[in-house]
Amino acid sequence: MHPLPTIPSRRSAGAFSLIELLIVMAIMGTLALMALPAFNRVVTASNLSSGGRALVDQINLARQTAMARSSQVEFRLYRLPDASLPGSQSPAQYRAFQAFVITQGGTATNAVARPIFLPKSIIFLASPSVSSLLPEAPGTAPALVSGERAGTRFNGYQPSAYDYMVFHFNPDGSTDLDPTASWYISLAFEKAPLGANGVPSDFITIQIDPLSGRARSFRP
Repeated sequence: MHPLPTIPSRRSAGAFSLIELLIVMAIMGTLALMALPAFNRVVTASNLSSGGRALVDQINLARQTAMARSSQVEFRLYRLPDASLPGSQSPAQYRAFQAFVITQGGTATNAVARPIFLPKSIIFLASPSVSSLLPEAPGTAPALVSGERAGTRFNGYQPSAYDYMVFHFNPDGSTDLDPTASWYISLAFEKAPLGANGVPSDFITIQIDPLSGRARSFRP
């Protein structure tokens, strides 16, 4: 008699072995690691665009509010410690902004909207070459104001832990910035490597027309 042929079991014919599964998992892990830098770049670019749009929107809102209410509106750009360290006593980077209507003959302010923080890891660049709106000393508009001078807490930060740059929109929509100068501010990824000119390769610049108060954005 001839022995009956061996029929492979359904399990052995259709299932993966442990080694095969480990190989597949290793390949998937390698592909994920290769894709991670590209994914991070996409997220950073998206956050950068989001921050630029938010600033333009708030500048336009401040201008429109000044015209609608026939009042001066104050626009502040805040220099703060990292958001995870609100108790720090040393302001680190410009990373938030807010507009206020000036009332009662210039003695009080009412917030136009809640403060806006830039997306995580995005900051305003303090380099004068790309951010003429960020002075390093008090003076005429734009002026640097300490939190201690303001005398109030800001979103959980003590007065000694922050300061801000300020300029104003007038009731006709113009600003109190020098009309003969160019005014702009740039934002970028906080940890982006700097180029030969002292700025990163990828950033967004928001320009403000001092006479019309209108803002527009540029991206190299």
